[in-house]
Amino acid sequence: MKFLLMILGLSSATADYACLWCKIHKDNRWDTSKHMGYYNEEPIRRTLEEIKSLCHSKDNFGCIHQPLLDIPITHIVPDELHLLLRITDKLLQNVIDEVLERDAVEDFEKSRGQPKGVYLNRLVKEINGLGISFSVWNKRNADGSESQVKEFTSLLGFQKKKLLYGFPSKLHECIYPDTCATVKKYGLILHGCLKKFTGQGVEKNNDDAKRILFQKSNKWDSAKDILCTESRQWDLKHHEREKGTYTKRKLAYWDHDIREIRKQNGQKLGLLLFLKMTHQIPLLRKITATLHSSS
Repeated sequence: MKFLLMILGLSSATADYACLWCKIHKDNRWDTSKHMGYYNEEPIRRTLEEIKSLCHSKDNFGCIHQPLLDIPITHIVPDELHLLLRITDKLLQNVIDEVLERDAVEDFEKSRGQPKGVYLNRLVKEINGLGISFSVWNKRNADGSESQVKEFTSLLGFQKKKLLYGFPSKLHECIYPDTCATVKKYGLILHGCLKKFTGQGVEKNNDDAKRILFQKSNKWDSAKDILCTESRQWDLKHHEREKGTYTKRKLAYWDHDIREIRKQNGQKLGLLLFLKMTHQIPLLRKITATLHSSS
């Protein structure tokens, strides 16, 4: 997302108007009262022409530079990796918030001595049961004292995939049952499969450029080296050396004789090893000389 914002001349991902496709303020993203097409309609949606004009005005909605590429906003999609990371972060945060809310309701009616925070402990236990190191703790203030703000372990990409694979079947033990059913239904209806946003081609190109940089570049002008190498590969792709063809002349040898020869050689080798292990050196030398003379 930071790269997309940069090439379109928008401000940073933490700015007030950091959305790439609409001019919503970051404090209003939680508002779900609007219909689904609201952010894709005028006057809230962004256009390339509007970005070019707003970058010269004071009220620019995060437009600070001219776009580097003339690509319509409707033709720009984030790759599946960043979608996975951002969406799972929000989903996990929502799950923890609801677990804390459910614990607060349950703990309010409990008497002294009864265990509290049952659902939060259950959530942490279920995630740890998937082989993922995860914990939730209270954030510390500047003076070292504990606050009431909760923080949790930041998961890596493979951990999030493992969480998405094994945790949905255990959601009903932590959050409200109606919430558990609603998330799955509307997630499939509104968003579908994330595979449509695949960015594997871009990732493959980045990997090739990185390999050229570290293995085939003199480090003086890395961008030039990468472009020149890719250009040479593109020009020479139709002039690759053809593999030599090999035709089996003696089919009987490859079908039958080679097996017999390998079998005899194995028997001879076994006999030589046996004689060597039993220290029959004179006989071993005699057989070896016979084999050399016959060959």
